[in-house]
Amino acid sequence: MPVKVRCPNCRKVLNAPDRARGKAVKCPSCESAIRVPAGEPAAGKKPARKAAAGPVDGIDDFANLDLRHTEDERARICPKCAADLSWLEEDETECPECGYDPTIAGLGARASKKRRKGPDPDEFWGAAWTDSWDFLKTNWKLALKMGGYWTAAAILCLSFLNVAAWCERMPPMFVWGAIGVVFGLGLPGLYWAVNNQVIQWTMDPRRKLDIQFDFFQNMTLGIKSLAWPWVLFFPLTAAAIGAAAAFGGMFADQMLYVQIVNFGSEAEVPAYVWHPQAMLAFQAAGIAVLSAYAISRLFFPLAQVHMTTRYTYKAWLPVDMLVVLFKNFAPAIYWCVMWLAVFLPLLAPAALFGLLWADGFETFVTDATAWLTLRLGGLMDLNFQLDTTSERPPFTVVPRPDIAGFMFYTVLGFSWLVMFTAVVLPAAMIAAFPALFMIRANGLLGHYFRESLGLVQERYADVPAGFWVRYLAFLADAFILLVMLLLLRLAAFFVMFVATIFGMRAEEVMMPLLVYGYGGLSSIIVVLYFSRQEADHAQGTMGKHGIGMIVTDLKGERITWKTGLARFFVSIIGFIAFPMVAFTEKKQALQDLLTKTLVVWKGDEASS
Repeated sequence: MPVKVRCPNCRKVLNAPDRARGKAVKCPSCESAIRVPAGEPAAGKKPARKAAAGPVDGIDDFANLDLRHTEDERARICPKCAADLSWLEEDETECPECGYDPTIAGLGARASKKRRKGPDPDEFWGAAWTDSWDFLKTNWKLALKMGGYWTAAAILCLSFLNVAAWCERMPPMFVWGAIGVVFGLGLPGLYWAVNNQVIQWTMDPRRKLDIQFDFFQNMTLGIKSLAWPWVLFFPLTAAAIGAAAAFGGMFADQMLYVQIVNFGSEAEVPAYVWHPQAMLAFQAAGIAVLSAYAISRLFFPLAQVHMTTRYTYKAWLPVDMLVVLFKNFAPAIYWCVMWLAVFLPLLAPAALFGLLWADGFETFVTDATAWLTLRLGGLMDLNFQLDTTSERPPFTVVPRPDIAGFMFYTVLGFSWLVMFTAVVLPAAMIAAFPALFMIRANGLLGHYFRESLGLVQERYADVPAGFWVRYLAFLADAFILLVMLLLLRLAAFFVMFVATIFGMRAEEVMMPLLVYGYGGLSSIIVVLYFSRQEADHAQGTMGKHGIGMIVTDLKGERITWKTGLARFFVSIIGFIAFPMVAFTEKKQALQDLLTKTLVVWKGDEASS
């Protein structure tokens, strides 16, 4: 009869003929030599033994049998599918038919690998280096574009901040500084934009890798990159700051008096100084906030993959991200170690340079700018002069009295622009290549571990939303309201400025405008923001709608404005009871129970 053998190379099971015992046969799949075990040929079937004549004795005749020795210990049978395993090697325990392994009471390693959807995670550790390097060599032009964009954004940021530093009045200083900050947001924003596009392309190669250097998109993503770590650890940081404020307030009535030097003479002047223990509390809170930001780097590669999905809320929630990190701790740590290994050759010299030559470098840049300004002024026959009062010329350049200030500041600004470019351009270009390398590694992490990352691509409609997603929606709404109220405050200051132009005193305009105008309008905006939007066609605030939630009544219909107003005022009174969302059957807070409403997912069909 045929003999079952397994190929040691491709693991395929073959039926070797009986005459091949003790010989080697060739595997038809991989052509490897397979040794067929020797043994006696199978004998012909013996005729069935005839039943003994006579009556069958009763069951009592079997009472003296020892059933402990009735099992054939030489036979190996799969306990799940009853397949014959006697032909397997002794160290092989996994059934080739059903994949069951009795030693682990579940699927064996090979069966689990075959049933796994997607790529094998074990391949990530090597591919993270080799594939990322190949990607960088293929897309080196993209790295150059990133470096060029970073150079332009950094130069514009530094230039406007430099202009703001020259301003003496607050309004122009605020305007130029704000413009500089906006351009600075493009630096992290571009990294997030490229990272999201590369991750999506890595996880779905059918997509086209088309990187768009959109300034407004990068600015928005820059705000997102700054807000993400603080939102992720907001419960921790808020608790630390609140505890520090409460502890520091205990010593508010124990201020100290200090001596200060006033115009060259010592005078004992009363000045408010925090109690040392209160200062210690606030320092501890600051350390907790900075530690939370540092720890968020460990979550960064995992959160970036979630940022590319249809529902990104997991990337912002601490509990969900802790679960994701627990399941993917090894690849997250591995990515962080890769980041250190790739950027350490750049960061170590920069840190050493900053420690040893920071002051000297600043002096060098200032002197080089002064030298360039003098040379450009000489070429334009402006003949700028050195500041003779300076301790070490050329430290400051001044125009001659007969030269217009506009030309001087134009030449000086151009000199600063040249120096900024000379410093920023090589740094940005060098940093762009390892950044693109790590972006590809982040995409590979999402590609190989998509099963354990728990990505959310769809939500069923009318399913009640839980505590953490509603908490996230509230933070988003609070941020949007804060921006709206700040714009309203700026409008109030503008009205006050116009009123002073027409001869009105500032104090006559300030109090009525801030108390009645700003205070009344801000209250109306907050009330309408929640009540009107939840009763409108969107059926939710901008925060809820952005996450994918809506507000309905118990029948799934849109609520009325009156119900929306009731929800708002009840939520103000009973905001402390909001955690009950996590324990009620339909995830209802106090305002939901009293107004008979629900906060549910609107689902993919409604979203599309």
